[in-house]
Amino acid sequence: MIVRYIPSVLPFLLLHPLTAIIFTPSAISAVIPITVIDDAIPELAEAFQLRLESIELINTPNFGRDFTYNGSANLDIPPALGGNRLIEFIINENDDARGVITFNMAVYRVVEGTVATIGITRSGGSFGAISVDYRVIGGSAVGGGVDFEAVEGVSTLLLQSGQTAGSVDITVVDDLVPELQEQFSIELLDVDNGATLGEITTATVIISSSDAPSGVISFGEAEVAGIVVTNPSTLDGAQLLGLQVLRTGSLEGTVQIQWEVTGPEPGREALDIDQATLQGILTFTSGQRWVWCMYVRLIVRFTSHRGSAHMHWTFSITCVQWNLSIWTL
Repeated sequence: MIVRYIPSVLPFLLLHPLTAIIFTPSAISAVIPITVIDDAIPELAEAFQLRLESIELINTPNFGRDFTYNGSANLDIPPALGGNRLIEFIINENDDARGVITFNMAVYRVVEGTVATIGITRSGGSFGAISVDYRVIGGSAVGGGVDFEAVEGVSTLLLQSGQTAGSVDITVVDDLVPELQEQFSIELLDVDNGATLGEITTATVIISSSDAPSGVISFGEAEVAGIVVTNPSTLDGAQLLGLQVLRTGSLEGTVQIQWEVTGPEPGREALDIDQATLQGILTFTSGQRWVWCMYVRLIVRFTSHRGSAHMHWTFSITCVQWNLSIWTL
């Protein structure tokens, strides 16, 4: 016999091309093949139904078998449909329909006096409102208004249905204390309503060094005013200048400063200053306030005269952004 059925036709179903099943003689069960398509679209739970619609007998030869029936029923009367002829199927929500919650980045860099905006992404689906629990954890940077302002304990960020992004804003305190780089972190703890946590659940916030924690480098007052020296007239008269470089403010860490001598025109410094002292590197160790270790040696050259006035050249010694001028008469 043939049992015909009618499935609800939905785009996510791939149905067997037949809409009927055949029971062979003596068979008491048969299978209706239905394949649910596996796509990559985030979807909530969906349903479809299948209903047994009708039954009919198939006229086939009896192959010598005896179909004599001693009762009152005739062999051409098909079986009846039972009461349980409608079944519903539920396809569970899939492909992260409620969303996967993660930080945009693992590391954020900020400076004092700004607001650190820590981005949170909801990928996959965005069905339904969800709550994201997180907490701020102090590290070398201290909360409570010392280095940053954040609520202690667990806080909650709410994402509405359809919302795919959010953020946690944390104010970084601007103080006048010289500080090296500091950091704190934010940790995602839990989400509800079927959403899940993604790969990046901890974000580190780095506060850049501030208020010159390694000090301020400059020349001494006498050097800034400029130094005038007489051009050496003999080899024995070559002058070695020692220039004072100061380190004020905070003295944290070892600092190196590169310096160089430049002339009033390209290449001029090489004519009047020893090649070995045209450039160098100063090193301040942690806690060191000043050094006398920038040396410039003037070499012999003949002076020129224009009338009664001596011509002179001006050379600059550059130490990062600090400048010092030396005039040779």
